[in-house]
Amino acid sequence: MVMALVALFVTSVVIFLCLHLLPGDMASIIGGNNASAEDLERIRVQLGLNQPLHLQYLDWLLKFVTGDLGHSSLTGLSISGEVVKKASVTFSLCLLSLLIAVVLGVLGGLLTGYKQRSSRIFLLISSIPGIWLGLIFIEVLGKGMGVLNLLPTSGVVMTTGALIMPALVCGVISGTRLYRLTVAAVSNSEDDDYALNYAAQGFSRRYATYKSGVRSRITPIISSTVLTGAEMITGVVMLEKLFVLPGIGSMLVTDVMRRDIFKVQSELLLFVILIISIGFVLDIILGLVDPRVRQNLEQNRRWYFGF
Repeated sequence: MVMALVALFVTSVVIFLCLHLLPGDMASIIGGNNASAEDLERIRVQLGLNQPLHLQYLDWLLKFVTGDLGHSSLTGLSISGEVVKKASVTFSLCLLSLLIAVVLGVLGGLLTGYKQRSSRIFLLISSIPGIWLGLIFIEVLGKGMGVLNLLPTSGVVMTTGALIMPALVCGVISGTRLYRLTVAAVSNSEDDDYALNYAAQGFSRRYATYKSGVRSRITPIISSTVLTGAEMITGVVMLEKLFVLPGIGSMLVTDVMRRDIFKVQSELLLFVILIISIGFVLDIILGLVDPRVRQNLEQNRRWYFGF
């Protein structure tokens, strides 16, 4: 927990400095080309840009901690309100993508890994960039332009069907990676000492493999599944732009292009908090599943706190 807070603090400093040290003047962007020197100075005072960087950082951090994300410097809209609105699209897409990835990767790997029939096509698919695979899906499945004319290709009119194709693209790519990991765990479990012990007691080869071998290697599968879900939160940015989905990713890209610094820094820090929280929850899950991980966490706790 302490290390997570330290990482969060360091990341917030890096985000703030990187955005505020970029070339260009935020006041000039807001004021426009026709703004006078007095107008620019008034904007700087209004936004606090005339203060030293450390005071600007402390003011932003204190407001962020208290739940005040502020307002967009360009549109004047509440940042927290926009984030909540866009998050419903992004998280729905991530959950649907993760469900597809788990079904394809974990369940598919458990069912077929025993026969050791890992196809090379999974390796090929996992190496395809998401933007390319998205274009292929549009050409094949896209309504109005694809060969099969099945699924909508745009989220301009936001419906549940608009999430299916991008979720398939993201889920297939992530699922192939989980599939390879699961197949490797299943195939390697056959020579596990515990599996051989079960087999020597008269149990079938399949039962011995899943009863002992897979269970002993379930930790990396759980880790990869949870981390895949965390990667999807940031990985769907380009898919949201490709399929015109009004999610956090597309909003972040738009804000970066418009140089809305105050909004971008809050959005990036929210991403960091979410990913660190997922890592913290993952440690708890692994501690409940694997006693070895729980013992290691206990040792680290004693090392940090002395009890």
